[in-house]
Amino acid sequence: MVKLFSLCLALVLSFTILMPPTAIAASTPPLLDSTQQTLVLSFLSNAISGVEGEPEDLTQKLTDKINLVFADPTMQSYLGKWELVWGPAIYQLASDQSALDELANDYPMLADRLSELKYADDAMYVARQNNRYVVAIAGTNDESLYSWLFQNFDVKSNRQVPWPYGNPLENLDPKISGGTNEGLQNLLGMTSSGQSLLEFLGTIVADGNNPEIIFTGHSLGGALSPTLALAVFDRSSEWAKGNDFSIFVEPSAGPTPGNNDFSKYYGDRLGESTKRIWNDLDIVPHAWNQKMLNQIPNIYDEIQPSQVIICLVRIAQRRASGGKYVQLLPEEESLEGEFSDSANICLSGYHLGDSVDRPSLLEQNVKSLKFCSESDLPEQDVEFLQQSLYQHTEAYAVLLDLVDPYCYLNELIMN
Repeated sequence: MVKLFSLCLALVLSFTILMPPTAIAASTPPLLDSTQQTLVLSFLSNAISGVEGEPEDLTQKLTDKINLVFADPTMQSYLGKWELVWGPAIYQLASDQSALDELANDYPMLADRLSELKYADDAMYVARQNNRYVVAIAGTNDESLYSWLFQNFDVKSNRQVPWPYGNPLENLDPKISGGTNEGLQNLLGMTSSGQSLLEFLGTIVADGNNPEIIFTGHSLGGALSPTLALAVFDRSSEWAKGNDFSIFVEPSAGPTPGNNDFSKYYGDRLGESTKRIWNDLDIVPHAWNQKMLNQIPNIYDEIQPSQVIICLVRIAQRRASGGKYVQLLPEEESLEGEFSDSANICLSGYHLGDSVDRPSLLEQNVKSLKFCSESDLPEQDVEFLQQSLYQHTEAYAVLLDLVDPYCYLNELIMN
């Protein structure tokens, strides 16, 4: 049943941004505001999700896609002018022999399988506009079994890791999930042109211009980006060396990265400079807090799921039991989601361009949704998962007034 839950939730998480688009109207739109720009740059970090290859090839493909977007006149009208200044960098387990050897000690058959999956398991890049730097972290690569098993679903309490940085108060015992720690260490270990992220940040603060550094990511990236931001902040003596800088964090749709004490510690350190963006109808930010998980079966008034979904939620609660998970900034006001009958906003009339007469990505994947059990899922559960996919992905573009740039971005990166 754990595998059953993993497969179903994986489908929700996997459609992080890549949806079939259509062209937008030719008229030049107004420049997006700062938060909207950051979210678009966040979406862009997922541009090679599902693409297979060696690390060097994947890095080059992501570089090409980022540069294509930054050079495109229409995207410039949305974003202004940005340049790629570090990365992109990726982590691929299949190319990390020492990690595979360690994994083989506990899971020999699984290690063999993971060694064959040559995808970008994690990805990150830094873009600059004037004195503003955005650190964009990809969400889960839907083809990365490693990310599903060892980042998204590694939340058992006995796998939690004490926060190793900074100086938390003595009455706090901040811990992050084993999966969050796995992703964090992958990100900290990345290099581009021989520089780690911390080393690169050290170069941009050295000139004394007090740069603004913004961390962002969606879905899994919505958990990793604030965690990475806190690690960078707590280790600032290593790289900033007394130079001024400002850190801001704008994660979206992220699950819970750590326990209650980690949430408190994060709030004390970066709470005032963080804007956590989440849709109250998105089931992913409801993981892994017990009370929030309990809301999932009744999250959509229009759909009453069967006992299958209810059982899967109970399994998720047992998996996270004892972890004392609490969202970062738990009082952060949510976006007010709206139930939608539209399967794909880029084909449904929300955007300015003409619709395309073809089935949506969600419609194409209904059969995939049904592999969660030996027989077909009940129809209400298919509808529930379809709605969950929408609320975790396209709904953010609607709620944040980003439909046109979202659809146009995806047209660029999918061609």
